[in-house]
Amino acid sequence: MGFQQLASWISGFRTKRPPDEAIGQAKLVLLDGLGCALGALSEETVKQTLKVVAEVGGADQSRIVGTHLRSSAPNAVFANGVLIRALDLNDYFGGNRIAGHPSDNIAVALCIGDWQRSTGLEVLTAIVMGYELYGRLQDRIGPKSPWDHTTATGIVAPAMAGFLMNLDGERLSHALALNAVYCPTLGTIRRGHLSAAKGMANATVAQGAVFQTMLAANGITGPLGSLEGTNGLNAAVLSRSGISEAFFASEDHYRIMGSGIKPYPCVGTSQSLVAAALEVRPRVAKRLDKIERIEVTMADLPMVVTQLEDSTRRHPTSREAADHSFYFLPAVALIDGELTTMQFDDRRWEDSRANALMDRMTIRTDKDLNERAPNSFPVRIRVLMRNGQEHTAEVLYHPGHPLNRLDTEGVIGKFARYNGFKHHKIDWHALAKEVETLDTSPNLDGIFRIVCPG
Repeated sequence: MGFQQLASWISGFRTKRPPDEAIGQAKLVLLDGLGCALGALSEETVKQTLKVVAEVGGADQSRIVGTHLRSSAPNAVFANGVLIRALDLNDYFGGNRIAGHPSDNIAVALCIGDWQRSTGLEVLTAIVMGYELYGRLQDRIGPKSPWDHTTATGIVAPAMAGFLMNLDGERLSHALALNAVYCPTLGTIRRGHLSAAKGMANATVAQGAVFQTMLAANGITGPLGSLEGTNGLNAAVLSRSGISEAFFASEDHYRIMGSGIKPYPCVGTSQSLVAAALEVRPRVAKRLDKIERIEVTMADLPMVVTQLEDSTRRHPTSREAADHSFYFLPAVALIDGELTTMQFDDRRWEDSRANALMDRMTIRTDKDLNERAPNSFPVRIRVLMRNGQEHTAEVLYHPGHPLNRLDTEGVIGKFARYNGFKHHKIDWHALAKEVETLDTSPNLDGIFRIVCPG
């Protein structure tokens, strides 16, 4: 067992078209990923990232979404990866455990596909394959692992890049081996006080992975034995047998079908929480100062409990912590009746009204919710008024969950109010049409003409 077999499995996607439902879902997450990138254009982290990429420069290989910039494929992967991830709005894997954000690597498909003049079907197939590989790897990075879920991208990104670069089995094997020794990312990046590094983690891993893949394409070799053995990837990072025969077993569905699209720019565990707050909001909108207390009940799951135990989330002090705060998110949703990027403007987590509601909030967990929605992060919210009235809402599966899917119109509507569109007008229905017909397009030019001004 080794990287040669993994390379063969990756190359196998060249010989058969994924089923229509998988291609259809790839189109939907691509449209969603492009929207996430465009919506993030006004974010300060994005502005500084694009400034540095422009200063560094690079070969004219790939376009950067929402800009007139072109750069080397690795640098463009980094920039587009930050754009897609910056709002914490792109899709996620996981039933009752968030297992990463596979759409982070749509940046790889876009940039390498642009550079290599890949067909639309090749790009969509690379996305399907990337999701499949990402999901199987995440199954083997346990919830208590010291390694962050972006570690998987160290294998997924070279797989997608090598696929679109049409590398032969030997060079693809070396690309995977090179990245295996460099990809582990410390899990501390998303624990405790959260910084901008969280949103840049996958983009950083993918940037390096594409560079290593380009080296392998030119004959640079990697340690093919780095998968197995005491110090190999399987033992050091992966669990549950790692990449072995069981890893390649056929499954009854493609992993991309289990992707959950986020309606709100915040951590995946809070999507139903925000939806529940927005459901109850019309009943209390004009009486927020009359609220006695807010009782939130969430599923009794390790990821929820861990986040509740993190004291930095009780009163967040940064944007990154605010969009992971089970207290701030429902509070600002109750005040504004919405949760978009604008609810984080002007350091809203410091707002006195938001903090007043946060201080009246208690959160507990209940295993009964786990049983009622076993593959979700269900929430029940109860708002008690000073006059004795109660207002409740319960959300088991948020809009965009695999059991409550969004369609193309739902994805288009998701971005209607985002900051990035104040500065970048886009014909969403034209973009949706380009994405919908991408499997018959000779390249990505139709998409880039819409998402890149000039």
